Amino acid sequence: MYPTLKIAMCCLMVLTALAAPATAQENYLKGRSCLELSFGLWVESQARSVISAGEVEQTASTNGLLGALEFTYWATEQMAWGLSAGVLGAKATSSVNSSGVSQSASAIIPILAGVKYHLSKGDLSSPRFFLAGFLGPVLGTQAENTITNQSAITSTALGLKPGVGVDLFFGSSFKVALEGGYFLTTKFSEPIGGRTSYSGPFFTLSLGFVFGSATPPTP
Repeated sequence: MYPTLKIAMCCLMVLTALAAPATAQENYLKGRSCLELSFGLWVESQARSVISAGEVEQTASTNGLLGALEFTYWATEQMAWGLSAGVLGAKATSSVNSSGVSQSASAIIPILAGVKYHLSKGDLSSPRFFLAGFLGPVLGTQAENTITNQSAITSTALGLKPGVGVDLFFGSSFKVALEGGYFLTTKFSEPIGGRTSYSGPFFTLSLGFVFGSATPPTP
């Protein structure tokens, strides 16, 4: 198990224990919005230096959902609509050889829309488990620079991000969420960052600010 996953599980147990006394009041979600920032906990990072006769190459790359900014609006007490933009992977390479210096950089940016469904409703004193599904374009960009040439590549794939997780509310304005799932992408028409597909598991920790006026359910 990744060290970050162990840390996340410990955080979940602590936050679950703290959530009940911190939110022991009736609060509702329908009609409210949330702006949250998520951080990837299942990310593979790699840095490599290769030195050979007449050439030095340095590469740094990350694979996995690094993080995202998400906006959520609760249309009902259990159903919410969401929009998100994040970074799914990035890579930078610098090379020096007899021909000169070359550099390249790439980034994978998913822009998704979808829904989140809470499995329970009521006040926010208890953790709320949810199912989520997001769909949208995944933008891949890559730029290369040499002494004599500059080039840029842009390609688009389709991304699907199903997940399960839990929301922990603190008071009426703050929440913490843990979510895991699998990010599926179709293939780019040409390699971006040395790959044509960026499918893989994800696990995120999110911090959110909840705002707006709620509409309590009618008796």
